[in-house]
Amino acid sequence: MNLMRRVGIDLGTTNTIACFVNEAGEAELLQFDKGRIGNRYLLPSCIAYDDSTGSFTVGSPALKIGESFPTSFLSDLKYHIGDDNEFFIGGQRITARDAAFYILKEVHDQLRKKFPDETDFRAFVTVPARFDTQPPRVATREAAERAGFSIDPDHALTDEPIAAAIAYSSMMKNNETALVVDIGGGTFDLSLLRADGNGDHGISRLVPVGWGGDPHLGGNDVDELILSILCKKVKDDRQTDLTHSPADMRYSESESRAAIKLRDEIRGIKEALYSGADGYCYIQDLLSGYDFECVITREEYINEMMNTHTGGKEPIAVRMQQAINDTFTRHGQQISSTAVVVVAGGMSQEICLLEYLRSTFGADRVIVPEDAIYLIAKGAAIANSDTDIRVDNIAYRSIGVLINNGADVDTIIQEGSFINENFSYTQTYTIGKGEHDLLIVTIVEYSGGFRSDNYSVIREFEVPMTGLYRKRASITLNFTFSSDKILTVTDPEQRRFSARL
Repeated sequence: MNLMRRVGIDLGTTNTIACFVNEAGEAELLQFDKGRIGNRYLLPSCIAYDDSTGSFTVGSPALKIGESFPTSFLSDLKYHIGDDNEFFIGGQRITARDAAFYILKEVHDQLRKKFPDETDFRAFVTVPARFDTQPPRVATREAAERAGFSIDPDHALTDEPIAAAIAYSSMMKNNETALVVDIGGGTFDLSLLRADGNGDHGISRLVPVGWGGDPHLGGNDVDELILSILCKKVKDDRQTDLTHSPADMRYSESESRAAIKLRDEIRGIKEALYSGADGYCYIQDLLSGYDFECVITREEYINEMMNTHTGGKEPIAVRMQQAINDTFTRHGQQISSTAVVVVAGGMSQEICLLEYLRSTFGADRVIVPEDAIYLIAKGAAIANSDTDIRVDNIAYRSIGVLINNGADVDTIIQEGSFINENFSYTQTYTIGKGEHDLLIVTIVEYSGGFRSDNYSVIREFEVPMTGLYRKRASITLNFTFSSDKILTVTDPEQRRFSARL
């Protein structure tokens, strides 16, 4: 038996969430044996080296190892996917791409356990909209394939805010514009989308009209802010600085454990603050003979979010507001024309963000779904199973052509352009006579003005310069773009070369 099960996966900075399409055609959450205690739908996106087994582990077991052996534990690696930097945990080398593989393999193993008679799991994996270069997207897709998932080459990845919009699309109306705010552990993504048509799930088409966000802002920044408040009190009381990583070699064993204990309190403090209460923390014997007690009021928290500069950057709440305003300004969109604001992600209850959205757009237009934390994975599963909803493509970066490794780029798609299957571009390229038997065509992507140090290669083709074209030392190429993000280059002899964007 070779049944196929369609799956949507939100590979998050802090947690990974997966949904499978059940027999009723609905997106259903997957529970993990290694999920968080108290919520098995959340698989912690962390990895540790287990000396007892001589292997890597993920999820809650990895968190447990990290409590006792901080140097054997790593988390928050999402934004290193694709750069192939090496990290050392437990004396072992590992890249973020490897960590993604182990996390996705745990998802695959859990699916096989739940569906023992099925062998083909077709995955849609979401990525931040700010993953606007090829390496992290390619690395994510390769990690999923390595983990055992089958990947539709036309629909391997989808942007997280768009997946959230698809999950919410049944509530959208024709010609309605929505701002999707996705705030997770390490990302702050924004997408402006217009709904067109009426399909089985509410609409048949989503048209991106703007995007933005901050690639280095998320719940982890809020965690660090709360940690700094706790650590300040400890330092005032005991002159001990616990702001460093628990794995910091400057710590004694007791200080390292104290740093871990403080971090373990952050989740509970946030939940209290976001529910309308003050955040309370009590840790018996945090340090030898020292019981720690602290109250963070909502007023204190809001003040820190609005006014505290960290790492030479603007306060967290200010950065959120700037990112939202910049998105509308850069794309010429009006706040007044936005019918609804949908907030998704693990930090969807953050009070400063919600207060700003409600005061700016109107409280009645800001929607925080009950399943906001799961919305992206659900949307990915729906997109994986439903061909009725189409998402138009937008160029997050400029696409250009280099000929024979030259220094001058021919821009064929401008950053921010909307591109569909009607796109066509034709250009004639000339080279020195007798210089080449092959025309080397390199498809590149870049932001802003093209420079030799700011582009990445999508794909390189070798086009034979035969017959008349070699004699003339020139050739005309046609570029077309399909709805599934494939750029096709056609030469005069109708030879085609394709690159997936």
